[in-house]
Amino acid sequence: MNRCGFHIVEFYHAHHRDPHDEDGEISEMFRFEKILPVTPESIKEQVKRITYYEGILQKAENGSPEILGRLSDYYGSPEWKRNYAADEAGLLPSDFKRGVLSEDGIYNLLEK
Repeated sequence: MNRCGFHIVEFYHAHHRDPHDEDGEISEMFRFEKILPVTPESIKEQVKRITYYEGILQKAENGSPEILGRLSDYYGSPEWKRNYAADEAGLLPSDFKRGVLSEDGIYNLLEK
C-alpha cells in the first residue's frame, strides 16, 4: 500500500462516521490518499518525458503508424497516469505545452 504511494489518512467507525455514507450503515473503513513523490529530479524527469511525447503528438498529426503506436503506448502507460496526476495536482510547471496530457486530445487523434 505505502509502496504504491497510498497512505491511510482516516479510519471510519461507529464513533467517526464517513460523511459520505448515505445509507447509515456503520462500517469500518479506511480512507486513503495517494502521495506523489515531489522532488526536483522527479519533476524534471516528468517535464522531460511530457516534452518528448508532446513532440510526438505534434508529429502524429500526419498519421504515421509508428508514431501513433508510440503515442498509444504512452497513453496507456503508468507514466502517463503519473504525469497526468502530477499535472492535476499542480506539481508541474505551467509554462510548457501539455497537450499530450489531454485525455480527449490523444483519444481523438488515435481514433482518426
